[in-house]
Order: sequence, then structure tokens, then C-alpha cells
Amino acid sequence: MSEKALYKINVRTLAEYLFLDGNLGSMAPAGKSAQSGMKAHKKMQDRGIEGYLAEVELVYLFPGERLDLEISGRADGIYEKDGLIHIEEIKSTRREVSELRPEEYPAHAAQLGIYGWLYCLDRHLERISLDLIYVHRRSQQQRIFSAVKTLADLEESYGPVVQAFLSWQDRQEGYRQDLRTELSVFGF
Repeated sequence: MSEKALYKINVRTLAEYLFLDGNLGSMAPAGKSAQSGMKAHKKMQDRGIEGYLAEVELVYLFPGERLDLEISGRADGIYEKDGLIHIEEIKSTRREVSELRPEEYPAHAAQLGIYGWLYCLDRHLERISLDLIYVHRRSQQQRIFSAVKTLADLEESYGPVVQAFLSWQDRQEGYRQDLRTELSVFGF
């Protein structure tokens, strides 16, 4: 039997695919706005927090029957404070940060939650602080939404949807394998 296939997906893409809702138009950078968004990220990442790690790569492999699902991405920031790991997801916006509510952008919270879940799985942590930070591009005002979550909370929130996505991809791989077998009969 041949080696299993590997399906790779980025955390952000997965979160947007599984949890996209609402209008992200005012959040999405373009042109000069992209540059100001990058500056906002950099400024938040350079706040002088001891032990702060920016752009931390996270990768986790979920095994399937016919293929494995690799979920990866870069957390904007990770640091430890008072014995608790904090993971940050920084989003820049043109909207007034005082008007923002995380429930308006479920993909943002999902992206952060998946990062937290992957980090907990990889590091065998039982709890983590998820910090969703909105930064106004011009004024640099910020609003932070923090929540401490347990591994069980994150598993409950993201495990079933990731498992469903893996199962769907696994079925697709089964169809592809069947098609390759059928086509090989005809010399393809």
C-alpha cells in the first residue's frame, strides 16, 4: 500500500472557510492600507513584553484514514505572563475600535482559537489566554478581547469541525484513489 496523502491548510484559510460570517470589507487591507496594517502589527509586536515571540509558526498533523491533515500558520505573538501562555491575533482596521465586537467576525476568533488549540496540543497545556487585538490603522488605538480557555474548551469548539473537514478531505482522497485505479485499467 502506498503512503498516505498529505493535505495542507493554513489556519487562517481554514478559519475563514469554516467560520466566515459578516462583512470583512472594512477589515481587509489593500494598497496603502496594507502598509499601515503591517505597521500596526509591528508596533503591537514591539511593545517590549518580556519573552515576546512574534510570528510563531505552529504546525499540527491530524491523521486520517487515507490522508493526513496538516494545519499550520503563524501566531502574531506568544508570551508568558504570570504562568499563563498568551497567544495574540492582531487585526488592523479602519473602523473605530470602540465599535468592534468579536462576534461580528467569527473567523477572527476561530483563527485565534485554532492557534491556541494547536499550541495546547503541541505543548500539552491545559489552558491558555487568547488575546484578540484590534488596532485602528491611523490612530493606533487598540481594543483587546481576552479569554482564558482550557484545552477541553478548545477541543469542543474546534475538534468536531476540524474532524468533519478531515473526514470530507479523506472521502475526497478515496474518490481520487478510486478514479486513479479505474483510469489505470485504460492505461492512464
